[in-house]
Amino acid sequence: MTDKIVKQHDPLARKFLTDIEVAKEFLQIHLASEVLAKCDLSTLTIESTSYIEDDLKLHCADVVYRISLRDGSGCAYVYTLVEHQSSPVKLMAFRIIKYQIAILQKHIDTYGESEPLPIVVPLVFYNGTRTPYPYSSSIADLYQLHYKSRCSYPIPKA
Repeated sequence: MTDKIVKQHDPLARKFLTDIEVAKEFLQIHLASEVLAKCDLSTLTIESTSYIEDDLKLHCADVVYRISLRDGSGCAYVYTLVEHQSSPVKLMAFRIIKYQIAILQKHIDTYGESEPLPIVVPLVFYNGTRTPYPYSSSIADLYQLHYKSRCSYPIPKA
């Protein structure tokens, strides 16, 4: 029964996220104001590629938006990921980094190396029962050196 409900959520989430007008409204609500201020939502297009690994497709829906920057300096990608699972993922920040790298690689493959790399803004929506989300969204928190108590030598100050 649970798999059936999850499979029904994926097409619904994808339909919602791929309607351009709904997507613009969605991004106006969920993007950080400083990011939104730099983006020209009238240029929003949807990329056709999904970056979710095959073994996760049952639990996730993703959509990538390409948006021109207001100052004409390039574009930004907004990566939306909707999780349809009830348990949090400790390595979610790592998973998101992998998706961001894949988006950047596709950008390089499509536009070449002459264009500057765009920013890739992740929006992850978790609908599990455990709240607040128990794990950090920062990749830095996953590194052993981040935890000073685990180091046997001092960490240099920047």
